[in-house]
Amino acid sequence: MRHLPHWQQIPRLYRFLVISFAVIDVVILVIVASGPNAASPHHATSDRRIEPGDPVVVDIGGTMPSGYCSDCTRTYVAGGAAPAEFREYYAVLQAAQRAAVAAVAPGTPSC
Repeated sequence: MRHLPHWQQIPRLYRFLVISFAVIDVVILVIVASGPNAASPHHATSDRRIEPGDPVVVDIGGTMPSGYCSDCTRTYVAGGAAPAEFREYYAVLQAAQRAAVAAVAPGTPSC
């Protein structure tokens, strides 16, 4: 079985796409973390390869010509279906997100 692209290729591809679509600058570092490192917010660089079945977290952001700043974090499972344990954790996170979105309204205090 062939390995998936090395983690360093993903930020390079992202930077190419950002430049191609007229984003001025990458505001934050592109963070790609996989396997056990995917649970670590703002994971530091390592030489770990993305393996089939690994959860992969990609955190990216940029500034558009209009000045709008974006930040997007996505979680994927490399090379196939997510393991049952991962799906259970992900379901808990989805429920928490739905509850948070339902609670947001103009004038609602954040703390």
